[in-house]
Amino acid sequence: MGIPLKETEVAVIPTKSEVVAPVMWINQILIRCPGPDLEGSVVMEYVPMTTDKKIVARGPNQEDLTKTLRVDTLYADMAQCPELYTAFMAILAAVPALQTYLEAKAAAAAAAQENPTP
Repeated sequence: MGIPLKETEVAVIPTKSEVVAPVMWINQILIRCPGPDLEGSVVMEYVPMTTDKKIVARGPNQEDLTKTLRVDTLYADMAQCPELYTAFMAILAAVPALQTYLEAKAAAAAAAQENPTP
């Protein structure tokens, strides 16, 4: 039998409100393409996210809500899924511009270290 607490010792634990997370946030993408004639693969991990950009990585019982999408036959699947092909080609098309941007950024950082502003 429980012993009643003093009124000042009563614990009140508020209920948690429901969280709706209808958006997928991809938190990791790994693309592996060992060669142009060797089949590639993609692994993506994602978690639910609310519309106000709050990641919901754990459920109500602290279970991990991370899900994985795995494509083990990238080239074959690109032939069947035009969106996958378009996305992959966009990544490849961005590489030269990304290289130029990163080189310029590194040069600017190096120049800033050599000539610090007072």
